[in-house]
Amino acid sequence: MQHTGKTDISHDILLSAYRRMKTIRTFENRLHEDFKAGIVPGFTHLYAGQESVAVGICSHLTDQDQIASRPHLVAVGGGCPIFAGGQLIGGIGVSGGTYEQDRDLAEKALNSLGFEVA
Repeated sequence: MQHTGKTDISHDILLSAYRRMKTIRTFENRLHEDFKAGIVPGFTHLYAGQESVAVGICSHLTDQDQIASRPHLVAVGGGCPIFAGGQLIGGIGVSGGTYEQDRDLAEKALNSLGFEVA
């Protein structure tokens, strides 16, 4: 079977996926620059080039789904997005307990640092 290059995915869905991938890449690029400048302590393991994996998988999830992935920016059942001033700036993933325990710990960590929790 030869691939024609056509898809049943609407223009709006493709544009939304592109925007989410672009947001991830923009965040990663900023994180990398801030890390190099010494603003972000510790270490980083960037996700550049893998944005489509997270966007593709997460676009099919429902509120009842829970997935876990050790590295990168893939959704973690016990994690939280990080918002500051109403803007999504990153995420935190916690694992080791139940979903509820991990989520509670992530929220407490973010609250203690003054971040908004979604």
